[in-house]
Amino acid sequence: GRLPPAPASMPALRHLNLSNNNLSGPFPPPPPAAYFPALEIVDVYNNNLSGPLPPLGAPHARSLRYLHLGGNYFNGSIPDTFGDLAALEYLGLNGNALSGRVPPSLSRLSRLREMYVGYYNQYSGGVPLPREFGALQSLVRLDMSSCALTGPIPPELARLSRLDTLFLAMNQLTGDIPPELGALTSLQSLDISINDLAGEIPATFAGLTNLTLLNLFRNHLRGEIPAFLGDFPFLEVLQVWDNNLTGPLPPALGRNGRLKTLDVTSNHLTGTIPPDLCAGRNLQLLVLMDNGFFGSIPESLGDCKTLTRVRLGKKFLTGPVPAGLFDLPQANMLELTDNMLTGELPDVIAGDKIGMLMLGNNRIGGRIPAAIGNLPALQTLSLESNN
Repeated sequence: GRLPPAPASMPALRHLNLSNNNLSGPFPPPPPAAYFPALEIVDVYNNNLSGPLPPLGAPHARSLRYLHLGGNYFNGSIPDTFGDLAALEYLGLNGNALSGRVPPSLSRLSRLREMYVGYYNQYSGGVPLPREFGALQSLVRLDMSSCALTGPIPPELARLSRLDTLFLAMNQLTGDIPPELGALTSLQSLDISINDLAGEIPATFAGLTNLTLLNLFRNHLRGEIPAFLGDFPFLEVLQVWDNNLTGPLPPALGRNGRLKTLDVTSNHLTGTIPPDLCAGRNLQLLVLMDNGFFGSIPESLGDCKTLTRVRLGKKFLTGPVPAGLFDLPQANMLELTDNMLTGELPDVIAGDKIGMLMLGNNRIGGRIPAAIGNLPALQTLSLESNN
């Protein structure tokens, strides 16, 4: 159904929560009298509402604290008057069909703690991330992914000392990663993937010891993956694939016991695979494809029962495949193609979930174990060009 106009003129209405319904049509327009005069919380997330955003502004400056309009089909631009909502602590405009730009006037929201304005919106391209947002001193979470942002990341963001989440993925940001961001010591999640960023991972990132997630993939980064990342005590996700990174993986990576995802595909990395990637028995996704790693596959990976996907193809790995890799209960993919692996396949090959077993273009000998015929989920079997 549609939103009736009556709530807009209710003098005592403070909380309006209509989230997760199938409401459609426009948000109630202003009546002749005051428009939502006492409103503190608006949550209409995940409906089918359309039309322009509600004309909220200075009259609501003292009361409105929470505004979530995301997951709808609102169009048009974000009103500059939203910058007058002085009491606002939460702003959710993500997942709409908004156009124009994210207005710098939002930098006046001194109490704002969370701002989500990206995803599926259709902002005009060629607009930089407003430097003024460095004034949002109360901000804890900033998500501007997929906002058609261009130009460099403003170093002024380093002033957001309370920030624990910074998502700027899927834009057209350019230039080097500002070393000033290393001052964001409260940061737990940093995602600046799928941009046009260049340069090296800043040495100042050594101060980001609270990171649990670091996504830098699909950029043009060069240099080495800093060794200090292996010492981060809470790091769970490290994804730097599709860059121009060189050198070895941090030797201490995984020793914190928390690592769950490591994807460094399509770089120019070398050296051996660190032995402690699964030290905490939490590693689920291990993707090291299309690099220059050499040496043997650590036996410890065969004991990592949490692994769901192992992709170690297109390298220079040698020696036998650890037998344990063929008996991982959660694994759905084991891809070791295009290496120089030797030895024979083990008699025990198990796993009810393994759908892809790819060992082609190696130097593996012996016979094909009969156990392969008992894998119920197997869809792809690649054993070509072996011995």
